[in-house]
Amino acid sequence: MRLKLPTPKVPERRWTIRNWDPQPKPTLTPREQQVFALVGRAFSNLQISAALGISPDTVHNHVSSIFKKLGVHDRLNLLIYATRGVPRDTSNLGKGQSC
Repeated sequence: MRLKLPTPKVPERRWTIRNWDPQPKPTLTPREQQVFALVGRAFSNLQISAALGISPDTVHNHVSSIFKKLGVHDRLNLLIYATRGVPRDTSNLGKGQSC
C-alpha cells in the first residue's frame, strides 16, 4: 500500500528572460557611471578626460574597470551591454557574421 502525500501548494511563477537574472548586476562607482555614459555617447578617452577634468590615463583605468565588472572586452560589447544587458562575442564580426 502506497502512502499518498499531499502536494505542497506553490505559487505558480512563470520565469521569463525579463524577470530572471542568473547573476546580480555589477555595481559601478559614480565616476564609472559617468564614464560609461560618455562611452555610450561615442566619446573617445581624450574627450571623456576633457569633459570630466581627469587625465586620459585615469579614463583608461575607469574603462578597463568597467569592462572587467561587466564582463566585456571592447567598446562595442559595452554598447551592446548598455542597450541589451547581455555581452556578446563580436570577434567574428566582419567575417560574414552579424550582431
